[in-house]
Amino acid sequence: MAAASAHLVRFGGHAAACGVTIAPDKVESFAAAFAAAVRAQLGSPPYIPELRPDLELAPEGLSLEMLSDIARLAPFGHQNPEPLWVSRGLEVKSARVVGGEHLKLTLAAGIQLEAIGFGMASLAPALPKRLDAVYRLERNTFRGQDKLELKLEDLRGAS
Repeated sequence: MAAASAHLVRFGGHAAACGVTIAPDKVESFAAAFAAAVRAQLGSPPYIPELRPDLELAPEGLSLEMLSDIARLAPFGHQNPEPLWVSRGLEVKSARVVGGEHLKLTLAAGIQLEAIGFGMASLAPALPKRLDAVYRLERNTFRGQDKLELKLEDLRGAS
């Protein structure tokens, strides 16, 4: 923001958020200056995010009870991100698209697991039989029943 600040009335915030005040006639010049500053720091697009799981978990060790232990690490936010897990070699038992753009999976590896990948529907036609998944753990309550659910962040064919 500082590199493009000549085009702003003012700006401020912290590492995870920023607010700006900009005159309408400065929007285009700010956008160009900001894009140039981003390219100077990150290089040219495409920008590929990198996931760094905290721990690899054996699926057999996953349980609803783990959520209570994880909750003790809260509150989660910029300085304390929610744990990110990886499990490898999960068998895809079923896959379907829900809500038009989300991927709902039933996975198996010693135990059966439910997983949801928001915005991942396009992956459904080419899913491998086994995959590695990066996820966060969540409680899914449906019709009064609590189940552990993997909230998928990314997946790939099993390595």
